Formats: sequence, structure tokens, C-alpha cells
Amino acid sequence: MIAAYARTGHLDLARTLFDRMENRDSVTWNAIVTGYARHGRLTEAKRLFDEMIVPGVVAYTAMIQAYAQAGHLRGAKKLFDSMPLGRNSMAWMPAWGVASFNTLLVAMAQSGRIEQSLVLFSGFPERDLVSWTAMVAAYAHSGYGQRALELFRAMVAEGHHPDAIAFVSVLNACSHIGIVEEGVRCFTAMVADFGIAPWRDHFSATVDLFSRAGQLQNARDLIETMPFLPDSIAWGALLAGARTHRRLEFAELAAARVAELDPERSAAPLVALAGMYSAAGRASDAARIRDVIRERGLSKLAGLSCVEIGRSLHRFAASDSSHPRNEEIRAELERIHELMREEGYAADAEVASEALKLHSERMAVALALIEEPCSRDTIRVMKNLRVCCDCHTALKLMAKISQRRIVVRDTSRFHHFDRDGSCSCGDYW
Repeated sequence: MIAAYARTGHLDLARTLFDRMENRDSVTWNAIVTGYARHGRLTEAKRLFDEMIVPGVVAYTAMIQAYAQAGHLRGAKKLFDSMPLGRNSMAWMPAWGVASFNTLLVAMAQSGRIEQSLVLFSGFPERDLVSWTAMVAAYAHSGYGQRALELFRAMVAEGHHPDAIAFVSVLNACSHIGIVEEGVRCFTAMVADFGIAPWRDHFSATVDLFSRAGQLQNARDLIETMPFLPDSIAWGALLAGARTHRRLEFAELAAARVAELDPERSAAPLVALAGMYSAAGRASDAARIRDVIRERGLSKLAGLSCVEIGRSLHRFAASDSSHPRNEEIRAELERIHELMREEGYAADAEVASEALKLHSERMAVALALIEEPCSRDTIRVMKNLRVCCDCHTALKLMAKISQRRIVVRDTSRFHHFDRDGSCSCGDYW
């Protein structure tokens, strides 16, 4: 009953039963700790975990995963290192330990910590399919497409039979570096060589592959022939490609489909379409779309960025002024942007310069620079929207000027901005 209540989120009922028990075994403790952890109640989960006499792998794994999902990777790593067998006993860790290794590996990969992920992956005594797939996905989502493909081939060569999830990562890797022929070969091999029926995710990734490369007719043909009803993700990939390659005829179709399939977020595709009309000199069409947005009472999703500094998580919205160090943040942005201009930076002419300067990810990076001025640690930012082209240029220069590595996770991928002013995506995203 405790496990059932905890699993379904009825934690108060689970805790009532737990407190009434006089003799609790490891299964009971695991059930309550796992319940709190999986539902994001970390404080209660950790308190109970600390009360356990000898926490087992189930409790450790649940806690590591909960910390990782909450963005507290230092806590996840600390728990991992405190496991009874520890990281120095990898060579003789029994099979059940692989689950915890994989949990931490996936957490590191999903937070863009490529170096730490590789260290863990290389230290595995017996890497399983989950381990390989997690590392392939880590490379793919950080723009290192060639490394992802090399690792995928090594996985197959070692005798691992890739599953559908592995192929999603491979197709994303091909998409993110623009190797269309290789991506099509992988899509074909998935069915012909491995007998895997494509999921909706595989079709969407392949649509994205064609769209990014400007092969918009191929993308549209695939959408209209896939054995599923196309969703907003597939049409959204076509819209993004049409916007990048300035193909209004495809953008009009895709924006209409996205707005129809995802009405709660219909402002974003319409805003994108209005911007394309403006850029093409079709002011009346742009005004018509903006009228539709106003008449429907639609609003674009606000850009939000989070940055972890020390043990604190700071959140910013665009043009935010609520942070206690707001004046210092804006002064730092002014200082950095003056240096950026000396490097040749010019703001996007279609957007007000002041508005761009105060995009949420730039404010997050500025706070990190003033909070830790002498640090050489990587600045890590999580954003709920795709990084705009202007901010991408700005972040490359901010990394170069500050000589700090900056990692930004947007809705599309990780961007690793290096101290030389380059990005792992190769400006292809």
C-alpha cells in the first residue's frame, strides 16, 4: 500500500502508513524514499534517506535521479561517490551497480557535462546498451555529431543491438551537423538491417534533418506520407527550416498546421510568420498576422533562463529587473556589450538593441560573471526557448571576452561556447 500510494503521488497517505509501522524493512524504506524522490520532494526524501541504516541501490538510484532531474548535479555526484562500493571499485562492482552508473551517466549527459559523462562511460566495467545510448545522445545533443556516429558504430561493432531510442539519437546527431545522406542511410538501416519499425520520433528527427539542410520539399513529403497523423513537432521542424532558409510558402503552411495542432502555443508560429513577412517587405501581411494574434488574445511564451551558482538557482525572464543584483547585472551587460562592439558585434537590426541586451540568457551569464569574477568554472544556463541568432553571436563573444566556457541548453540542443569564441554547433542549429 505504501508503494502504491507513493507511486501515484499520494505521499501524505503513504507517509501516514509508514509512520504507523513498527517494523520496517528495506522494501518499506525504499518505497517511501523513492516516492518522495520521484515526485520532486527532495527535502523529505533526503531526510528519510539519511535515516536509513544501510541504503540500498534502489534508494541510491532514486535519490541520484531526483537530484539530477532537479538540476542539483553536485548532490547527485556526492551521493554516487558515497555508495558503499564507490567509484574506485568499478572493476568488481556487481551487475546491480550498472543501474546507478547509468542513472548518473544519463544525468550528466542531460546536463551537457560531456567531459564528466565520458569519464564515467570510460570507467564502466561492462557497459550495457543504456550506457552506450546515453553517451551517443550526449554527443548528439551537444553538437558533436561525428563523435556520436563514431560511438554508435563502435557500439554495433562490440555486438550491441541498437534499439529505437539509440536511432533517435543518431538521427538527431545527423540533423545537428547537416549530414543528410548519412541520416537517410541510418533511417533506412534501422528498418532493413535491425528490423525496427520507425516511431513518430524517428520521422520527426528526419523531417528536422531535411528542414535544417534546406531540403524543405523532402521534409514536407515525409510529413505527408508518414504512417501517423503529423504532430506539431514535425510541422514545427519544417517551420524552423523555412524560417532559416527564408521560404515563405513552406512557412505559411507549417505555421498554420502548428497553430491548429497546438492552439495553446499558437502565438509562436504566428509571430515567426509575421517576422518573415516583415523581412520580406510584406508589411500588410505582417500586420494582418499580428491582428490575428491580438484578436485571439495570444501571447508568446516568455523566455526564461536559469543559472546555478554555488548552491543557488537563479531564474531570469527577458528584461527582468526583479533580481537583488539587478543594477550590477545591467552594468555588467553594458561593460560586456561595449567590449563586444569592439570585437565587431552589431545587434540584429530587426530587434531593438536594448531588448536583445536584456534577453534572459545574457542576464544569467552576467550574474555568473559578477558572482564569481575570478572563477574559471563553466557557466551553465538552461533556457526554455531556442536561442536566437543574435544571442548565439553574443554568447560566443561573451565566452571569448570573459575567458569562461559557457554551456546553454535550449529547447533544441546544448551549445558549448568555448573561450576562443566558437560554439560546438558550428553555427548550424
